[in-house]
Amino acid sequence: MQNNWISEYMELKSFISRQPEIEIEANRIVIPEKSRPLFYELFDKARKTFINEKRGTLLNNANLLSQNYLSTESTLMGLLSLEEICLENRLRRFLNNPIDQLMQNLFDPLFNLLKERTDIEEFENEASQAVAEQYKIISGLGYEKWILMSLVLLLEPDKFLRVKIEPVTAIDIQHGPTETDINPAEESKQARFEYMPDTKLMVPDMIIHSKVLNKFVSIKSEMNIAHLIPTYKSEKREWLDFNRELYLTPGLSLTYIDDDVSDISLVSYVEKICKPDLIIECRAEENWHKREGLNKVKLRHDTLKPRLGTYIISKEVLPEQALEGLEDGINILAVRFNQSELRSIVDVLARL
Repeated sequence: MQNNWISEYMELKSFISRQPEIEIEANRIVIPEKSRPLFYELFDKARKTFINEKRGTLLNNANLLSQNYLSTESTLMGLLSLEEICLENRLRRFLNNPIDQLMQNLFDPLFNLLKERTDIEEFENEASQAVAEQYKIISGLGYEKWILMSLVLLLEPDKFLRVKIEPVTAIDIQHGPTETDINPAEESKQARFEYMPDTKLMVPDMIIHSKVLNKFVSIKSEMNIAHLIPTYKSEKREWLDFNRELYLTPGLSLTYIDDDVSDISLVSYVEKICKPDLIIECRAEENWHKREGLNKVKLRHDTLKPRLGTYIISKEVLPEQALEGLEDGINILAVRFNQSELRSIVDVLARL
């Protein structure tokens, strides 16, 4: 008995055979405009059925993340009257409808199968791995955004501010680290989590005023390289050397809290980073502790010296042996999708 996805694939091939104007050869693809709608309907159907059939558990996990993220995003937007939360395109597509993004990496493999460059078994192996690898990366980003937005909700924000991000130019790099003004934090109806690898200065993803703390809180995830020097930086804050190997890593978020928003509007400038008040390390993968351990987390904790410690947010409950040897100031919370588990972070922030 044939698998469902193979049945969908054979239906696609049958359609192609009935359309002599369609040419799919090793080095040539011709799909006339009149044939494209039905061709890609069948093409997409084969891809989606493959994911449902071969990576069903993974897709279920992705859908659960999507549901929780979209619910939290909607609540936050309503609370702060935000008009838009901008995410990287692939992350937005994934969180809105996971299968639409997960099937993107099956485009070339399915065409290669149609071209007979690969056979069914080779396609299944390649496609299954491609979906798993993409899920691993993008679900981690999505879980991190859900964690940060959930934390913001628990802080009961009554104002949302952002600092306009400035991409670095070729002239900036050519002239070396010159001075530049930092844009002021301003109230905004738009949140932006779009990643830029190189910027003039590194600024927070978002700044809120918390009713719980009666202070401003800024958060920065997905570290990037800052190339210029600010004309102003907070003298109240300690500025540490920027370690690219340690800080340019997925899952790392830095949190700052202050009465004066101008003191937490800059995260990093050329080769320097602002000492955080608290570090959040998000881990969405299963068995992440077996693969990477806690050494890098400890090293970041020791070099960044957060005043309120480091919180590892794990999507799974860790075995007792994984917690052995944790130094003071490093905490692990098994949160999954239970927002209330993040209240301990709010309690810690309230100490300042």
